[in-house]
Amino acid sequence: MGSLCPSKVDTNWADNSPHTVKPIDFRSLNTAVVYLPKNKNFFDQVYELDNRKLGFGHYGDVKKCSHRETGVVRAVKIFNKERLGSSSLQENWFLKQIEVISFINHPSFIKVHEFFEDRDHFFLVMDYHRGRDLLQKLRSSRKLNEDYLRKIMKQLLIGVSYLHNLRIVHRDLKPENVLIEEKGEDLLIKIIDFDTSVKLTEKGVVSGLYGTIYYMAPELVDIEYDEKCDIWSLGIIMYTLFTGELPYVGLSDHHILNNIQRIPINLSNDSLFPLSEKGIDLLRKLLSKDPKKRISAEDALGHPWLNSVSIDTEKIRETLENIEESRIKSTAVKDFLISNFSEIKDYSILDKAFLELDKDHDGIVTWDDVFEFFRRFYAEVEAEEKTDQLMEKVQGYSDDRFTYSEFLNSGIDLRSLLNEKRIMKFMVMRNRGKESKNTTDSLFGETIESLKTDDEIEEWMQELRTKLDGEPTPKDFQDVVFEKLYIKSPGKDTLEVNHEKHRTGRTPRDFQENIYDKFHPRPQPKDFQETINEKFHMRIEKYQV
Repeated sequence: MGSLCPSKVDTNWADNSPHTVKPIDFRSLNTAVVYLPKNKNFFDQVYELDNRKLGFGHYGDVKKCSHRETGVVRAVKIFNKERLGSSSLQENWFLKQIEVISFINHPSFIKVHEFFEDRDHFFLVMDYHRGRDLLQKLRSSRKLNEDYLRKIMKQLLIGVSYLHNLRIVHRDLKPENVLIEEKGEDLLIKIIDFDTSVKLTEKGVVSGLYGTIYYMAPELVDIEYDEKCDIWSLGIIMYTLFTGELPYVGLSDHHILNNIQRIPINLSNDSLFPLSEKGIDLLRKLLSKDPKKRISAEDALGHPWLNSVSIDTEKIRETLENIEESRIKSTAVKDFLISNFSEIKDYSILDKAFLELDKDHDGIVTWDDVFEFFRRFYAEVEAEEKTDQLMEKVQGYSDDRFTYSEFLNSGIDLRSLLNEKRIMKFMVMRNRGKESKNTTDSLFGETIESLKTDDEIEEWMQELRTKLDGEPTPKDFQDVVFEKLYIKSPGKDTLEVNHEKHRTGRTPRDFQENIYDKFHPRPQPKDFQETINEKFHMRIEKYQV
């Protein structure tokens, strides 16, 4: 058995200075499910780069960066063109990566937002993940208990099943390429790194020796193989996470690959104690040497070992029922807002909800999927009503189904993305734009302008000036934006109440509920103070927390 040791760090990358950029031809991407935009600016004009490495690979490194206008933190994978060969190979290889990524629309994978190009590099900008990868988790724990392993394997199989349904083969599944987000008992994974991924041919095969040697399937030495190579890699991951050891090692890559082909893994009960018999049975099916006998990801998800994975369905129910209907009907505007202002923390609960709804793991949730979920909590008639309400709020490509990106577009509370700091940036850029006769010279300005025309925004500002008898602050303008963004939910009280009633019969709890209706996200002490003063006709003093 082998110990887990770090790989060598590959550190060579060139400075990115502005050069003439040859545009990438997107005609080959006309079948993509999700369009991945190319930003025509230079990377360092839009993002500020942190040179500390988050990860590394054969073709380039992953680093942290932040958007110069919004401050949103992202990760960027920087591909050095010198490592990709000739200019034609560079473009063809990168186009294939973009094509594969464009097909992926699922919560099991890190979200990629855009890409850039200059003379020496390609830049792929994605969500920044603040957690650890599975290898780091394993190094800190040495081995993982069975319940934790079961949660990890179920989510990995869901992601791989989705890929294989799209006829995509990852070819480099390993603990380093699985990011984990943990909060109490909750666990969410993100699969990353599609450098070696490829679509199956019409014959249902691929070719080439790709991946990381310890996790390579025995059939990779053959001329052609299929998606079952990913299943073998999952089996090695499962074995390694439970035992803390690699099953195959050697003095060289050739030696290791020879061992993988010739030597069977000891999967006896004694060697894997205390893994349950059901767990060992699934592991045997994942690690069958013959790919034709190896279990598929879809069939593995039906294995009894995975049946006992528990999910907090009550929290998911609350999330689904609290989704509000937005006034914004443009999908492009929502995509723009989410792409430029959201981070993983903004939609982690939505990821869990989508995974729970999508029972066949094809990346599409149907009316029946939603109905079956609500039937766990309500009688049939009420479950139908809840289902209809959600389907109406989630504006999918069809009345009876929606995709992951459509679910995010409707589920993310846009108000949480438009904080006071970003509103301030918009107001500053808007004033600067008026001086230059350009009202959309900033990213945030473009976002707000896409929601309403400039005249309407000016009406909002004038409305606030009249109400406040002065120039509105970013917080004041933020409140108006929030009001305009969402259709008022039925049954919620307004803040226009009888002040006499407040003097005689209202309790602190009444004030609290009133403020919760007005402010989203959760109110701050300043909000409570201002609302209480407003209700009692008191003079509003500046309140310092």
